[in-house]
Amino acid sequence: MGERRPSEEAAAEADAPVFAPSDLLDHRAEEKDLMARSLLGLWAIGATVFLVALVADPLSRTQTELLVLLDGVGLIALVIVALERSHLPAWTAEACAYLCQLMVSCVVWAYGADSARFALFYLWFSVHAFYFLPWRRAARQLVVVGVSYSLALAAADMGGKAAVQWALTMATLAVICTMVAVLRRRVDGLVARLAATAVTDAVTGLGNRRSFDDLLEREFERARRANHPLTLVLGDLDGFKIVNDSAGHRAGDDVLRRLAAVLEETSRRPEPPMRLGGDEFGFVLAASDEFDGRRFAERMRVAISQEFAADPHPVTISLGLATYPHHAPGLADLVRAADDAVYAAKQAGRNRTMVATTTPEAVPSRP
Repeated sequence: MGERRPSEEAAAEADAPVFAPSDLLDHRAEEKDLMARSLLGLWAIGATVFLVALVADPLSRTQTELLVLLDGVGLIALVIVALERSHLPAWTAEACAYLCQLMVSCVVWAYGADSARFALFYLWFSVHAFYFLPWRRAARQLVVVGVSYSLALAAADMGGKAAVQWALTMATLAVICTMVAVLRRRVDGLVARLAATAVTDAVTGLGNRRSFDDLLEREFERARRANHPLTLVLGDLDGFKIVNDSAGHRAGDDVLRRLAAVLEETSRRPEPPMRLGGDEFGFVLAASDEFDGRRFAERMRVAISQEFAADPHPVTISLGLATYPHHAPGLADLVRAADDAVYAAKQAGRNRTMVATTTPEAVPSRP
């Protein structure tokens, strides 16, 4: 094994900023709050602009009272959604977005032939929808805009100008919103790739050290609460340095990729192989005792030995395993016991599986 044990590396990283993949993957969920708050902000800005326009270009008393009432109701609804979003259904913010579009149509109806300037409000809320919502749901917003806008223009009795204004406005909305949707999709793809990079080893495609530490901590806590056994299997390749020294690092990477394919084919889906760094690998076996762990480790060891038996420089693996709570009462002790078992396998001749002892003194100490 390397100079630093897995437990020591975990401790060294404890104070460092952690780039949590789950934060990346859940970024859409986190934006639900931002969606509600930003929608409230758009409504507040739009309402202010509308009130200024109302002072500069007054409507009839009936129309003014109706629009001010709708404006106030919409503002109250959005404030409630923004403040109580954690207690309300997920669709409430989207419903408020529909309300915003319908309010714009009411303003268009009221101003009739002079309503072209207010069509920009449609763009505000449509771009907002296409940024925060999946494109199919956002597209429904455009459908609502198209229908309500056409009805508002028809009620305004603008003649042939209405059709031209409607077509130009809807085409502009469609183009801009499509661009926003494409950009958002690219952002989501980039975030997904960053998340995958954060938890994946670049050479083998296996889970990396960070994903291993996360999985081990999660499964250990689950085993502790449920009083179930948990087996940790660590492995260190034999002869890998010879391959690198004699054939070069590219050949070494090819060996690692072949090894990863063998490990993935031989392991079970709930127990994915992970590369801890260099020539070190690990497995977390949930609800498995030392006998299950030994069978698992031997299956890995034999498969690897057979895969590389005909190579000019055969590669094998030395494996060590420890089980909670039989071999160790805590997580750090479990990692140390498995690590020491790997060292014992190396000392005993390599290409073998060693099970940790219940007393640390029974395992050879490192020089």
